[in-house]
Amino acid sequence: MPSITFDLETVTPLFLSGADQTTAELRPPAFRGALRYWFRAIAGANYWNDINTLKSLESSILGDSGDHGGSKITIRLINCPTPEELDPRSVWMTQDRAREEDGSGIGYLLFSMGMQGRRAIGVQEPVKFSIKFSTRPNPATLSQDIKNLLIVANLFCLAVNLGGFGSRERRGAGSLRILKVTSDIQDFSQDMQKEEIALTTIRSIRQVNDFAKNFKHQILKAQAKTSENLGFNLRSLPKFEQRKLPDLEIFRKSTASIYLLKNPFESWREALDYIGKEYANYRSSIDLKERSVFGLPLKSVDMNARRPSPLRIKIIHPSNDDYYCLLIRMKAKFPSDARVQVGDSQFELIDSFIASFEDDIIQVI
Repeated sequence: MPSITFDLETVTPLFLSGADQTTAELRPPAFRGALRYWFRAIAGANYWNDINTLKSLESSILGDSGDHGGSKITIRLINCPTPEELDPRSVWMTQDRAREEDGSGIGYLLFSMGMQGRRAIGVQEPVKFSIKFSTRPNPATLSQDIKNLLIVANLFCLAVNLGGFGSRERRGAGSLRILKVTSDIQDFSQDMQKEEIALTTIRSIRQVNDFAKNFKHQILKAQAKTSENLGFNLRSLPKFEQRKLPDLEIFRKSTASIYLLKNPFESWREALDYIGKEYANYRSSIDLKERSVFGLPLKSVDMNARRPSPLRIKIIHPSNDDYYCLLIRMKAKFPSDARVQVGDSQFELIDSFIASFEDDIIQVI
């Protein structure tokens, strides 16, 4: 039964839980949800104007509660600490910590987790675990099953490198890094090992630029491999209608950009605190209604509409010494029932925030 296993380590606190929201727990649904998001982001590059086909294609691989049935790929977490083992190390916010974090960048980005008294995985020290993706045994469909497995594995690479898992993942929480990849699909395993080696050392500004190039290569390769196995060509994508934003966040040059802050940080706390303060200062400098572009709900503006922020803050840890910050911007429509409508021109406010870092930032994509 073909499988691919990723050995992982937390980079920033991972806010995951089960039925008991006050207990930190590693669970597969959060990872399956991230795969669905990135499936739509990548496949949506080709099917952005055909949502029904996109959803049907997604369900044919990741499953649904209707005609397609269960997922073609199984997800199993292994080598995980138990909730009991996690609990002593997972306290996120005590009363003393709340006072310390008040006014900090971390407190600004992760404020709601402190308000809810949430616990998180990887607060005091990194937590290691593994995730295994496998096909279901069926010799008659083996060829397609391997394609599906490679699609999911490449989507997971994108989820780890560009996103996070659990609550507040768009504000820096839930970042992981890949330590090792093992697979009985030899070509995939070898490719991953080569790319991980290329992304492990940054020691100078020149090397930061080299890292940005290697990182871009890895992202675009995962996108291309996913597209290839889905059966469409990235060079012949349908064109967007003029001045029309897609309904979903999709990973295309016209709607998605990735930036890397050049300067390293000594810890995830230092990285999140810095970017959190910069973000807080920028938001406070613009009109309250204009802040809607950074996501809804928004107090005193619209507490009913829901729209995740188009700006994702991501902390990466490519070496054993340094942490870096990524800013990822993906344009898409805002809810039609939102009190304040956000059009393409309003996204310039996000671009202005990114531009405020001037020479200290590199555009990766």
